[in-house]
Amino acid sequence: MDDRQWMVTCGLAAVFVSAFMYLPVVGHFWTFMSLVVLQGFYLGWQPVPKSQARLGALVFVGLQWVGLLLLGFVFRENGPGNLWGLVAISGSLAGVTAIWLSRKVRRYRDSQSAS
Repeated sequence: MDDRQWMVTCGLAAVFVSAFMYLPVVGHFWTFMSLVVLQGFYLGWQPVPKSQARLGALVFVGLQWVGLLLLGFVFRENGPGNLWGLVAISGSLAGVTAIWLSRKVRRYRDSQSAS
């Protein structure tokens, strides 16, 4: 997968999880955090080089911030609220941690199967 495809994949994943922060019936903070962790594990498990994994994590975090801000204006009449930045920090930390853990587990599993 080339860099552009990988950036689009990570960006769409970020916008997808950002929408769940504000969806009226199914969305809220814990739904958002659960999906961030699941998407992080999915993105971290992909067989991409280390440089692409870092690029993907940056795109995932960056578009998560932008998505939370813009989708807050789309789904709520008074905007995303005062604490959207705190939610974005929480999602960023959880997502990057999930990506890192997933890559670590995959590397360990691959090294065990090779020996």
